[in-house]
Parts: sequence; C-alpha cells; structure tokens
Amino acid sequence: MKRLTVMRHAEAGQASSDFDRRLTDYGLIQARNAADQLAEHIKPQLLIASSSGRTRETAGFLIDEFQLEPSSCKFDERIYEASTEDLKAVIAELPDSCSDIIMVGHNPSISSLVTSWTDTYAGFSTGCSAVLEIEADSWAEAVYKPAAISRKVLPKV
Repeated sequence: MKRLTVMRHAEAGQASSDFDRRLTDYGLIQARNAADQLAEHIKPQLLIASSSGRTRETAGFLIDEFQLEPSSCKFDERIYEASTEDLKAVIAELPDSCSDIIMVGHNPSISSLVTSWTDTYAGFSTGCSAVLEIEADSWAEAVYKPAAISRKVLPKV
C-alpha cells in the first residue's frame, strides 16, 4: 500500500509575482500547527513540494517536524500551476522504496487531484491536508488505482 498526504500551502500574502508570495503571520502559525497535527498520523519518508516561496515555507515546518534529511526533500517546479495530470505524472515518478510521502502544492490543483482520485469532493482551505491510501505496489501503478481519504487535517489556529 502507498500513502500520499497532499497539503495546500498555508496562507500567503501579496507580492509582485505570485510565485514569490510568502506566508503571512497567520500562515506561519497555520503551517506549524498543521505539521504538529500531521505528526500524529503520518511518518513520511519523502517530501515533494512546489518550488514557490509559500510552499517552500510551508514545507519547512514539515521538514523540521519530521526531521527529514535534505536528500528526502524535493522541490519540483511542475507542481506550481499543475493540472491533475501533471500532478499524477510527478507522483508516478516517486521512488517505490518510499511508501509514505507528503506533497505540498496549490489550489485548485490539490483539490482537483484529490476529488478526481477519490470520487469525493475535497475542498482545501490554506494549510489543509488529506491522507490518501492507495492499494498499489508502485507509484506508477498507484496513479491508475482508486485512492481513499483516510484522514483530513484542518490546522487548528
């Protein structure tokens, strides 16, 4: 079985470019609390995130919480402004040696991915995450199998 936790970045402020937006003070609290709450339910071996400023900041709290080594953290520009198919292509390339992975991205991509993969509407406010379980031996196989939401985490602030 494979487990993928998908998370939308925490609340971000404004910037001259969307890509460079950083977390607000509230977003920093959201990200820290989301990481604390997720630690009760998952033990990711790998983190993959969009390379935007707000996702990097959100991912930083997860990296600290799960004490992930730099080699276990990947920032992938394909996650920024991705379609569901783009995200599934990234997921299909994940290492099969990892059965528990967390992905930090953006809406509407994250919501669309979870909704289409689980056949359940999945709205994602900032800092929200869902733990998906997929009966598959490989990530390449997992993207073609149904996923089930085993837990949804809304950060307490």
